[in-house]
Amino acid sequence: MPSSSSSATRGQRKKAQQRLPLKAFLSLQPPPERDWAELPLDLICYVFRHLGPVELLIGGAAGVCRSWRRTARDEPELWRHVDIRGYATRCIRSHVPIGALVRAAVRLGAGQCEAFWGDTGDDDLISFLAEQ
Repeated sequence: MPSSSSSATRGQRKKAQQRLPLKAFLSLQPPPERDWAELPLDLICYVFRHLGPVELLIGGAAGVCRSWRRTARDEPELWRHVDIRGYATRCIRSHVPIGALVRAAVRLGAGQCEAFWGDTGDDDLISFLAEQ
């Protein structure tokens, strides 16, 4: 009479050796390709509203395609609230001066910037924000 440990070992080996046939994988269809440039403007704006100004200005969002870049540049509503608090800690490219980042964001707001939050700023930056 075989021991229970040897039958358990054979069962484990048998289970480990079960494999799916290759044709099971060949029958899977890849998802259809999408042209992200053809997303409707309101959907692109919805996505961009969930990103911060740092991600829009120097992140990858505006670099996806021409229509995304145009949306980030030509939609002032995206720049109504500019929050760059913690920019230096969350941005890989921290060599970008904060003043340049703020000026770009406020200019893209085309006079519609209602609020600004930031950790640092010099007198020139404060004057610029006051003028805008």
